[in-house]
Amino acid sequence: MTTLSIEGRKVQVSDDFLSLSPADQEKTVEEIASSLRIAPAGQSGPRHPIMSQVNKGIAEAVGGLADFVNPFDEPHALNPFSEGTGSATAGLERLMQGAGVEVAQQDPKGAAEGFARGAGQAAGSLLPVAKGLQALRGAGGAVGRFADDAYRALTTQAAPAAEVFAGGLSGAAEEVADEAGAPEWVQNTAAIAAPMSVPAGAALVKGAARISPAAALTRRAAAELAPYTNSGARAVASDRLQSLAGGRDRAEELAQGITSDNPLSLTPAQQTGDANMLAVERLAADQNPNLRAALETRRADSSGAAQAAVQGMGGDAADAQTFFRQRRQSFKEQLQAQADGAMATSESRLRGIQSQNPDGENGVQITRNIKRALEDAMLQERELWAAIPRDAAVGTGAARAKAEALVAEVAYAQRNDVPRAIRDLLESPEVYGDTATVREMHGLYSELRRVARSAMAGNDQNKNTARMANEVADAILDDLGAKAGTTAIGQQINEARAFSAALHETFDRGAPGRLLKRTLDGDAAIDPELALKRTVGRGGTEAAVSSRQIEAAGGARPVIEDYISGQFKGSAVSSRDGAVTLSGARHYMARNKELLARYPELRSEIEGAVQQRETAEQLSQRITRRMAALEDQKRSAVARFTGETAESAIKSIIDAKNPIQAARRIANEARKDPSGAALDGVKGAIASHLIGSARTTRGAQTMLDATSLNRVLSDPKTARAIGQVFTQAEMSRLRLVARELAKSQATTNATIGNELSGAKANRLIEIVARIGAARHGASLGGGGGASLQTAQMASGRMKDLLNHLAQDKASQMIADAVTDPDLFKALLTHGGSAQATERAIPKLLPYLVGGIAAAGQ
Repeated sequence: MTTLSIEGRKVQVSDDFLSLSPADQEKTVEEIASSLRIAPAGQSGPRHPIMSQVNKGIAEAVGGLADFVNPFDEPHALNPFSEGTGSATAGLERLMQGAGVEVAQQDPKGAAEGFARGAGQAAGSLLPVAKGLQALRGAGGAVGRFADDAYRALTTQAAPAAEVFAGGLSGAAEEVADEAGAPEWVQNTAAIAAPMSVPAGAALVKGAARISPAAALTRRAAAELAPYTNSGARAVASDRLQSLAGGRDRAEELAQGITSDNPLSLTPAQQTGDANMLAVERLAADQNPNLRAALETRRADSSGAAQAAVQGMGGDAADAQTFFRQRRQSFKEQLQAQADGAMATSESRLRGIQSQNPDGENGVQITRNIKRALEDAMLQERELWAAIPRDAAVGTGAARAKAEALVAEVAYAQRNDVPRAIRDLLESPEVYGDTATVREMHGLYSELRRVARSAMAGNDQNKNTARMANEVADAILDDLGAKAGTTAIGQQINEARAFSAALHETFDRGAPGRLLKRTLDGDAAIDPELALKRTVGRGGTEAAVSSRQIEAAGGARPVIEDYISGQFKGSAVSSRDGAVTLSGARHYMARNKELLARYPELRSEIEGAVQQRETAEQLSQRITRRMAALEDQKRSAVARFTGETAESAIKSIIDAKNPIQAARRIANEARKDPSGAALDGVKGAIASHLIGSARTTRGAQTMLDATSLNRVLSDPKTARAIGQVFTQAEMSRLRLVARELAKSQATTNATIGNELSGAKANRLIEIVARIGAARHGASLGGGGGASLQTAQMASGRMKDLLNHLAQDKASQMIADAVTDPDLFKALLTHGGSAQATERAIPKLLPYLVGGIAAAGQ
């Protein structure tokens, strides 16, 4: 319901009253007054001074426009109407009065009547102006664009109310200036500037709300005029940002991400990351060079802060390099000591296998032992033969029969092949009758065996002689009973024979036979000092056989082993420089394999020493390769890190075939530093690599490029490699810095118009003011082309003035908020939830106080 005051009485009407035209409202009021039997006041002036002034303004606006376009309203030479058609304004007033609509006949007095007259003029102009603009929209060019813009503004729901209210303010300001005795140009200026004035706007809005039946209309007009007042700037700026954010809920959501304390000192718009908020920041910077320079400086500072944050996550790479070098050197020394120890132990063991006596002394000892053994054997042989009864008679039948048969078979030409001893057996019956003594028969046996050996010796062998001698000798054994061992004498003979055969086999053949052999001059065929060298020292199978024969002939086994030990050392130790050589040791073992097999303990000792030496040399070689690998930058990630600059080392690791493994090895090595400096150094090197990879030059500034930094951190393989060094929390910090840096460098293609607040100068006032300025400029131009140019300049200046008056209050607040997180947050949250508004008011209060102070001035 709406309450009206009619002649001091309160009357409630429906809200539909507000939608009536002024004439209908006046008529309705008169009908209510008539029904209430309220008589008009007894005064000479109009009963309704305010509405009469409104009606007067409407008549002047509508009729004035008709008079402006009517060339025949006044008489002139070309007018077909001698008296003219007359003023349309006067005619419209008569029509209104005839219809019972009260029209003021005097000029307005005071601000209230001035407001009413101006509001009526504005209301009367709305319809024709809108229709004219509608017609001009198709004109094209600048005129068409201006007309289209103005028409759309006037056809909004709130625009007509704003235009009416603005007209009222103009009329009121002009009347106040007139009452104050100001010159005409001051009155015109007041009329133009009044709609932008806080004192006039605030006072007249309140006054109009009290005295005008269109109170709701004035409230809507006040809201429309908010961008033009200091007190309305707060609401306009807040509504503007909230609208760009996508509504209050979205604005509060963006505000939650704004803080005055962030690592990279991001602006509020950058913190939100919203395209429209970034567009607000960009537009503010475009309009204010100082703000633009400040934002550029801030962007550079953000890059520096990001670089410091990344670099601050690590220490000095030189600390890690120093630790790696020291640890590598210590490790190399340990490895070398291990290799040297193994080599020394094996060398000592090899050198320990040596003879106790010189080779010559061992040879003399062997020869002496063999001779002593031979003497003992010969003495025993004599004793065996001496025990046989030498004079006992034995038969000669078997021997004589064999001899006769052999001689009978011999060819004449071979008669000399028959040994002399066989002929003596057949031709000496006095010695060899049917019986003969054991001495004679054994003597004959021995001679025949000697003849057989001699016949087979030398180069002129006679096998026939040897055969006959051996066959008769065997027959003599039958006669002696030795062959079958059937008699006591035969058994004794067999025992003596076997011993003699063994003695002959042992001392007359093989190595002992060679050592005991004499030359024709009676000298030893082999010098005793060379005895072992000429037998055991020959190597191969011959050495093994000789050692066995010598031992069988009485040679001491320890003496032979001592000689072998000396021979081995001679091969294993170089005679030139005294160095142990495995090749010589292996050569001796291979050449004397059969010989060493006869002495398993000595062979085991030699093999163990050689194997230990081989192991030591293999260990030494492995250690050498390991130390070389430690220095090989192609194979060792730690070597690359230590041998190059830290940045190059980290890059080579990240570019490796397996960067994750390389980074893990470096990190594991660095973690062995108890002080932690090495690991910090590796982190510092990685940080330097990240900075180097993302550094770019923009103009004269070198800064971090967020895109490049995020690209490195987003690469899966690189991120996993870096993650081997940094903790999960540190990786999160790195990514946070990269994201914040990206916000500081974010750009947007979003557009929000040409004005921060989104407000524009009142269209109708602009038209009126520019026309007035053009007319004044034309009068100053003096007519002709100069007057046209002056009029255009004056009109343009007036437009600039109006735009400045209309925009710099709310826009300035938004521009200030670009670098003020608290203000930006307050504008986003003002008018939203109760809690958000309560937090926003303290930040907005200084702007309200400032607006009030400016209004007072």
